[in-house]
Amino acid sequence: MDVRFLPSPRRRFLSIVACYLLVALVAYGRVLPSFFLADDFAFLDAVRGGGHWWWPRDLAGQLFRPATILLFRIEYAAWGLRPFGFHFTNLALHTANAFLVFGIASQLIRQTDRQQSRFWLGCYFLYLPAMLRPSVGSPGRLT
Repeated sequence: MDVRFLPSPRRRFLSIVACYLLVALVAYGRVLPSFFLADDFAFLDAVRGGGHWWWPRDLAGQLFRPATILLFRIEYAAWGLRPFGFHFTNLALHTANAFLVFGIASQLIRQTDRQQSRFWLGCYFLYLPAMLRPSVGSPGRLT
């Protein structure tokens, strides 16, 4: 086998990221310009309402997810009440999780004849219909 034609690890990494981004945009791109859904308003209103950075006043006693609430606060500071930013962040997080699935599969599948299955496992996770709620609705990150 001629080693000159094999892609470098950096090019392979960038091509996998580009493929995952393309799959995510094809699968969920129509969601980006859409408006907020059902309980998005309750969470965004609670985050906007004040309280601690990790526990909004309106959700006290109902919900304890400090990292998620902190991310909502950062997004609210950046995007305001424009849904595109929240949907974009959901899509970016979901794509990053698919890449993590690829990384875990890379650690578990080491046979050279099954190298492509790692990539397809990440794509399957990315496109899995059960992942629609966390990818579309902002409170879907809470589940």
